[in-house]
Amino acid sequence: MRRKRVLFFLILALGVWAFAELAALLVLSAAAGAWAWPARLAGLRAAAGRQAAARAGGEVRGEGHAALSLFTGTVIHPFLGFVLDPEGKTGVRVSPEGFSNPHREPPPADRPLFTVGLFGGSMAMLLCHEGGEVLAGELSRLPQARGKRVWIECYALGGYKQPQSLLALDYALARGERFDLVLTLDGFNEVALPPGENLRMGVNPFYPRSWNVLASTVLGPRVLRLSGEIAYLEGRRTSWAGLCDGALAWSSLCHVLWQAEDRRLGRRVSELDRQLLAEKTRRSFALDGPAFPYKPQGRRTYRELVAMWSRSAELMAGICRARGIPYFHFLQPNQYVPGSKPMGEAERKVAFDPNHPYRPPVERGYPLLIEAGKGLAASGVRFHDLTRIFATMEEPLYFDGCCHVNTRGSQILAREIAARIAGTSRR
Repeated sequence: MRRKRVLFFLILALGVWAFAELAALLVLSAAAGAWAWPARLAGLRAAAGRQAAARAGGEVRGEGHAALSLFTGTVIHPFLGFVLDPEGKTGVRVSPEGFSNPHREPPPADRPLFTVGLFGGSMAMLLCHEGGEVLAGELSRLPQARGKRVWIECYALGGYKQPQSLLALDYALARGERFDLVLTLDGFNEVALPPGENLRMGVNPFYPRSWNVLASTVLGPRVLRLSGEIAYLEGRRTSWAGLCDGALAWSSLCHVLWQAEDRRLGRRVSELDRQLLAEKTRRSFALDGPAFPYKPQGRRTYRELVAMWSRSAELMAGICRARGIPYFHFLQPNQYVPGSKPMGEAERKVAFDPNHPYRPPVERGYPLLIEAGKGLAASGVRFHDLTRIFATMEEPLYFDGCCHVNTRGSQILAREIAARIAGTSRR
């Protein structure tokens, strides 16, 4: 009798378990909109674990929040705002000073170098990588470069805007860097970034882009605590993703338990995310800097932005002149400058967004940049306006809706820059 009772309860337990497994399978399948077979569930757990692990590591490095995706791979810098992390995994070669390095090997010692310092934002950085060999080849024809190897040092970085390039030049020279020629290619970031980033968040427009978000990772103890808690919870989610490994990989009930706890942890992380974003946007002088009195899209604002750009160019030229270094300043092209480039359907689809947030700043700011450039030239700065460089070129050159050109575009820029330096008009 006792044996029958044990057998009965065992069969009942197995039946309840089987029913629970079937119910769990149906619940998971209904939620996913497809049958939740073990292989599919294992893939979901693995993906969730990888995502949580990446987020946990990002919080430790201060990159976890979506608002910080602008700064992935960067570190805060005491003089320049931010630079690339030489010890990080950025996908590009990084110099010891934290700038993108286009060279695979150190400069050769077989002949003297003709060192060119290139400054600016992401378009200048792409020029280093995609057009650097062409630029070096063209500049090697200059009389002062004959018999020397032209070596381009890239001090351009995505998101840089004046006075960051001015300060980068100062810092490089203070460290003992020697240049035979200095070039700056910029203008877009100076008028396009502040209205939609710093000014929108109440940050001084001349501070590095989104400075309040970047600096809060090191200046705010509450930010550090929230980031640490998020990293801990994401670590828990990573470990929890392994709950149904091994013999339980087939169990729908185990996966229901995993999903419930993962979602609970995810809700807590989302709540902490909201607190973290609120903390990152909290007003303080350390994060926001001096108050700026003008409206983000006001004409006076653009005049002030362009004035900072113009003064920075004059100072860079003066610093170089005092050291006998030839200096050239170039206003970069952009697709939202009216009439600056004919576009076919394919290029327009990927590179021209009528509603792009950078379009109004370009249309309002570039006429002022062009006019200020004429003033720079009149004052003795070797300034060149490249906004019309693609005006007769129908081939696709821009590859995104912001401001960036492909390899061919960088090579065209390289040849034109070298030609302007050489005093010719060939392209």
